[in-house]
Amino acid sequence: MDIFSLWSKALEVIKVQDPQYYEPITKGIFPKTWEQGIFTIILTTSDQPWILGWFKAVYQKKLESIITSLIGQPTTIQVISDDKKEECIEKSDSPIKENTTSAPFPEKTTDFVSQEKVPDFMKTVTSGEYNHVPLPSIHDKIKNKSTLSSDNLFDNQTKATESEILSEQVTIDPQFTFDTFIHGPSNELAFRAAHSVAEAAVLGKTDRRTNPLFIYGPSGLGKTHLLHAICNYIHEQAPALNVLFVTSETFLNHLIRSIETSSMEQFRRRYRHVDYFLMDDVQLFSGKNSSQVEVFNTFNVLFDNKKHIILTSDRTPQDIEKLEDRIKTRFSSGLIAPIEPPDYEMCSVILLKKAENDNILLPEEVVNYIAGHIHTNVRELNGAYNKLVSNAILTKQEITLENTKELLRDIIPFDKKKELNMDFITDVVCQYYGISKSSVLSKSRPKKIVTPRQMAMYFCRQELNESYPNIRDFFKRKDHTTVMYACERVDEDLKTKPAIKEDYDKIKKILESR
Repeated sequence: MDIFSLWSKALEVIKVQDPQYYEPITKGIFPKTWEQGIFTIILTTSDQPWILGWFKAVYQKKLESIITSLIGQPTTIQVISDDKKEECIEKSDSPIKENTTSAPFPEKTTDFVSQEKVPDFMKTVTSGEYNHVPLPSIHDKIKNKSTLSSDNLFDNQTKATESEILSEQVTIDPQFTFDTFIHGPSNELAFRAAHSVAEAAVLGKTDRRTNPLFIYGPSGLGKTHLLHAICNYIHEQAPALNVLFVTSETFLNHLIRSIETSSMEQFRRRYRHVDYFLMDDVQLFSGKNSSQVEVFNTFNVLFDNKKHIILTSDRTPQDIEKLEDRIKTRFSSGLIAPIEPPDYEMCSVILLKKAENDNILLPEEVVNYIAGHIHTNVRELNGAYNKLVSNAILTKQEITLENTKELLRDIIPFDKKKELNMDFITDVVCQYYGISKSSVLSKSRPKKIVTPRQMAMYFCRQELNESYPNIRDFFKRKDHTTVMYACERVDEDLKTKPAIKEDYDKIKKILESR
């Protein structure tokens, strides 16, 4: 592999692992030589003076790791600054042997561009496609100052950086409160924990048991709603507290910008001097090793100062790949609260609650239809409801099951009536209870799946008149007597337990509306 092929492969890795760094690297870094475990690059520091400091602080070690993984042997990055033409970074354990071979391209860019065989990535960069915007120079500052002192020289830059951070905070939605958050078995722990954290703010306390509070779950289930609710509650009850709510993407962008503008002091002052720090979607730090250092240090400063930290993710800390173990440990040191997909009943409550607030008459069969088909994503559920209600208001038509099916065809496919079989029945039951089908068909017997499994067996027997052995085989049980016991148990519960009877009736309605 030649130097240009190697560099192209390295850029591909960077684009996938660290897309936020891809553009600065392609603009300001070029390969020079590669020999004896030393990969020499040129930094275009003349046009972009921040490149050298940024690379040294953030990406040198990461690039060494990438090159090493591509060629399968240890590699040291040697950096040459194009304005000094001297080695400015070198941390090899052994002395560098003098390069006796000529460089693959001349030092002057114009001569290099004129070469016949030019790598594609160099053509792109040297063609002028990327026009560098020069950063404000000290001369510009002097021109714009009637008087100049050491105290005010960089005031504007500092204020601008902090202003950018403030302006890019998440805009708090006043409608996302604890009162508007529908909670139930699938999200009860997360709701109560978030509410407790907000209440602690009013009392001026920080409960170590919930610090940090780490809320996780699939997209669209209400994690961000809870962050907004915390902010709204604190703003109303304790407005003097300093609350910062950002996305992980904003944090990363601010970090890069602060490195570029040599304003890390202002960055750290803003992120580390708050009372409540809320960050959404922290799984985006996966694989971004250099940024993880700043995340780790920021977390430690806040935690040591007894400031409260609330984080959200689409998975648990331990399940976030390419996240340093020390950060996983920090994220897991408080309370980890899951938000699971809502079950049929909770979806029904959400729809009815929204209809009540909007003074809309939502027929029971419409509620059953929507809740029976949209049960994994609250955002989609709200979208379907809003579409249905907006159409009813604009057309001045009553909401019926027929026009609901037609209107929501893009969300709920309007196919032929699905065949009623054991597979379909099990899917419906699992969706109703908000559990996975694989868990019901597994050999395990956790308490939360016993009732759904028995209910599914019961429906297979009642609706399909399937034999006990067939049901046994489908549910992967050892003996058909297990199925017999399940059916007898559900039959008895229907007579003595109103909650089970209610579940049965609702599931039956879903099956009938298929």
